[in-house]
Amino acid sequence: MELQAGALGDRTSVDLPRSIEASSYYAHVLRRSATEDTPKKSLRDLRRYLENEDRVWDNSWVRFPRRCLCPFADSVFQHDLLADKTCPSAGLRSDAHRFLTNDGSSSETVRVPVSYLLKLALADALGTSPALPDDAARTGRRVMAHFLNDHVSPETFSFYVVPLRPEAGLGRGLAKESSLRYLLAQLLVMYANRRFELERSGQTAILYFSPHAPTRQ
Repeated sequence: MELQAGALGDRTSVDLPRSIEASSYYAHVLRRSATEDTPKKSLRDLRRYLENEDRVWDNSWVRFPRRCLCPFADSVFQHDLLADKTCPSAGLRSDAHRFLTNDGSSSETVRVPVSYLLKLALADALGTSPALPDDAARTGRRVMAHFLNDHVSPETFSFYVVPLRPEAGLGRGLAKESSLRYLLAQLLVMYANRRFELERSGQTAILYFSPHAPTRQ
């Protein structure tokens, strides 16, 4: 079993179908199909994928206004875009444009995979909770590093080392830690869907366990 992520919504709102329809590949298929330089099946298959009556887009990224990020979360995002995190003067990474666009408007739009959305959501929750006890704030900042940025399925690793004691059940401690990690991930997705206006814009980030990769992938 592994974590899978995606977005729920219409093709006009969710990042994956929007990106496909705006891609040079899609334009190329349309053009070659119109001139009969490529089998019509290629275009039919692509259109069938985009129709998607289930409205579930596996491994889709999400988009939201940058203004939704609190100052601390925005600083985390800006730092993660650096080409060299030890040398800010080196500028942004070469693919920074993939994660920050204007989306056809005057305001900046953040575009990220759900795996990274979890980290931003945790950073935002910490940054908007000044009354948190110091221990909780420190733990939250430490846990942020346990949500790894992957362009598709979210990757996490244990929040703490689980001691294996036969009297307590060798697998029970591991299961407890994994369950806590999954619970926090779900809470962060719920937080992001509202705080970052994802649901309001017609896209809902989803996270679930699956024994295999999505069949439509």
